[in-house]
Amino acid sequence: MKKSLFFIKKIKKFLINKNFLNIKKLYLLSVSGGQDSISLLFFIFILKRQFSIKIHIIYCNHLWQYDNF
Repeated sequence: MKKSLFFIKKIKKFLINKNFLNIKKLYLLSVSGGQDSISLLFFIFILKRQFSIKIHIIYCNHLWQYDNF
């Protein structure tokens, strides 16, 4: 648990130092439903609350699996 909080703090510090987040902008996040996308989604929700940024989320199906056709 402590490692995950440390990771979030480190990423937050990086974003602030590099000035990647702007409160007045709208961000679009595309997720595919995979493990990496869902992890990113949770992380972005944490940042959204802390920075009060506007985020819209779109679902993208890559159609890589036969069952998706």
